[in-house]
Amino acid sequence: MAVRAVLDTQILVRGILRRRTSSAVAVFDLGCERSGLVVVTSPTLLRELERILKLDEIRRLANPPLDDDVIRRAVTYLAERFDVVSGTFRDVDRVPADVRDNPLVEAALEGEADAIVSDDDDLLSLKVVKVSGFRPVQILAPGPYLKLLRPGR
Repeated sequence: MAVRAVLDTQILVRGILRRRTSSAVAVFDLGCERSGLVVVTSPTLLRELERILKLDEIRRLANPPLDDDVIRRAVTYLAERFDVVSGTFRDVDRVPADVRDNPLVEAALEGEADAIVSDDDDLLSLKVVKVSGFRPVQILAPGPYLKLLRPGR
């Protein structure tokens, strides 16, 4: 049975740029392969990804540098591979340290995700999100999450 997770934007960016092998890239690859992991996202999160990829400092990290067409194709590819929820679930105020992270929680709840995978300390400090009427959503860094997906490795 596949697990469902929301991957934070920085995890997606690392997977796209592939500058080094890491747990974040491995989780990204599993989500793209759809092998036991269904990645949940929303239009809001996809727009954020596109915005981040268009930043000059991010474009230059890729070799060759990312142009608008490559960015558009990458975001389209992910939208086709991932489970895109409507993004209409709103007004979740679960990340008091950084409200910009609330769309991740909203997508996780709407998409019935088991986890949010992130390196963001504001999210990681929560450990789990509990909202009445929804199952709890764990918040894990890529390394520990990968160990859950691949026990014994």
